[in-house]
Amino acid sequence: GFAFITYYRQGKVDLKVSIVFAGFALLGSISATIIFIAFPIDNIALKIVIASVILISGLNMIRKAIKHFKSDRNNNIIQEFSFENFDYKTNLEKGIPLFFLAGFVAHLSGIGGGMIFVPILTIAFGIPIHFATAISTTMIFFLGIYNASTRIFLGTIHYDIGILIGIGAIAGALVGAKFSKKISKSALQFFVAIVLISLSIRMFFV
Repeated sequence: GFAFITYYRQGKVDLKVSIVFAGFALLGSISATIIFIAFPIDNIALKIVIASVILISGLNMIRKAIKHFKSDRNNNIIQEFSFENFDYKTNLEKGIPLFFLAGFVAHLSGIGGGMIFVPILTIAFGIPIHFATAISTTMIFFLGIYNASTRIFLGTIHYDIGILIGIGAIAGALVGAKFSKKISKSALQFFVAIVLISLSIRMFFV
């Protein structure tokens, strides 16, 4: 919630896009909950599939970061993007199935929607990484309430660990929101890509 407020004050959050995409990601999460209860899924197979998707997304983001680094020397390029020129109708139609699937996968795997939402926003919609992280954070704010509630209901949450992670996440989100203002698009893309690739490798071998 704190990061969402920070990004909103920076003018990087479009509530219409965030709420609509979060809504369909939520439907995906609900579907995943129902399927998980009715049909237990092989965790190993699921991890391999998700890790592969994350790895491909990370490599794709590195490619885009290199392209931006070579073609753009102006660190203020992010100011040129505006949601006033965003084709809501076309992009929302495209985003509905993508974020439904993203919510489904994120809930089943428990890896966190941001690892999936950010690549979708940047790769599929061409939204600059600074804005993509802001929108993703806003979506997670809404989705987190539902996901936490279902985990509590299913009894799969460890409160002591969850509290510690929550404290770290709040601090990290606040620092990240401030830090993202000071680095270029390509640098932030490289950073996110490294996180994605590292996560995918960990999922493959752990």
